[in-house]
Amino acid sequence: MIVRSPRPGEEIYISGLIKCVFDEFIAPGYSAEGVEEFVGFIEPRRILGRIDGSESFGLVAVSTDKVIGYIEIRENRHISLLFVDKANHGQGVGTELFCRALERCRLYSEVGELTVNSSPYAVPIYRRFGFKETGLEQERNGIRFIPMFFQVGES
Repeated sequence: MIVRSPRPGEEIYISGLIKCVFDEFIAPGYSAEGVEEFVGFIEPRRILGRIDGSESFGLVAVSTDKVIGYIEIRENRHISLLFVDKANHGQGVGTELFCRALERCRLYSEVGELTVNSSPYAVPIYRRFGFKETGLEQERNGIRFIPMFFQVGES
């Protein structure tokens, strides 16, 4: 497995991977409004627009020339997306993406903490990374999430 910056054109594969995982594990707990909101957020052109700008960066995990995972970080302090292909769950792909993203954040800024608005499904995954909840489940535009943070000095 290789972790690197996405290449031009890979936003289509990134979006497809996220949509497949979302549909199976997260969408069943969302309202129609939440599904529509999320699907709009992961459109290929919107992913490309975010990572081509200066506010966000993305990293892909690639195995045998196939994108198997993706993480997107906003402003070196907030995880916007972290998804791993179902066939690769439990194999350390998400952990590697998180660790590599954290390294990059540290290179470009003095990061005190990382935040994430975790789906209810992903809370146990973020807890294993060392994240802690900062509040109860919330909903915004149909998107259900639990706010969490990771104290960078604790890693």
